[in-house]
Amino acid sequence: MINKDCNTPLYIAARSTSMEITKHMIENEPIVLLNPKETILHNIARFGHKNTILTILSQLPITKIIPNKDGMSPFHLACKNGEKYFVELCLKEKYNIEEKDNHGWTPLHYAVNGGQFKISEYLLSQGCNPNALTHEGDNALHLASFVLPSYQNENVHIIKLLLDYKVDPNQVNKNNRTPLHIAYCFQFQSAIELLKTPQSAITKDKDGHLPEHYGKKQA
Repeated sequence: MINKDCNTPLYIAARSTSMEITKHMIENEPIVLLNPKETILHNIARFGHKNTILTILSQLPITKIIPNKDGMSPFHLACKNGEKYFVELCLKEKYNIEEKDNHGWTPLHYAVNGGQFKISEYLLSQGCNPNALTHEGDNALHLASFVLPSYQNENVHIIKLLLDYKVDPNQVNKNNRTPLHIAYCFQFQSAIELLKTPQSAITKDKDGHLPEHYGKKQA
């Protein structure tokens, strides 16, 4: 049975903290029935109820994780949402720490994009590539700088962490923009101070603009 949102009862039960409901759904509905866009594991990676994770994974090995239509796996989603328990389970089962989605985003990119310091730190400590690039040529520092003012305090710690792991602040993306260009675009003053290097300060993007041009544009 599927509701108007194309969710099965088990998919909905995965959001619940009730083990009785979840166990009943597992026993009475094949676990392979999925929402067309995401699997049940995407759901538990998003909502992060520890007991629900254990109950469902006892029936569906984590090695059977599959991505959604955008190539985003439950592992990616858990990194973005800060669900460390799920992330630890994935790595314990030797899940690919460098897995990329359809846009070239790795678990680290998702963690940084989600403002998840602890997950970012954990992935780096487990040996992920700190300088991995998306298909747009962005590294983790680009993504950490791409943040609205209300979230910038959290991301300062992530930027410092990435710099400690030697993520390149001079990396240019497909628009020939460094993380410093992005920081100026978002008026991220703390990031500007951390990311400004002799090279990044004089790098022009594809439109011929220095990073500070975007600071003047916002002023």
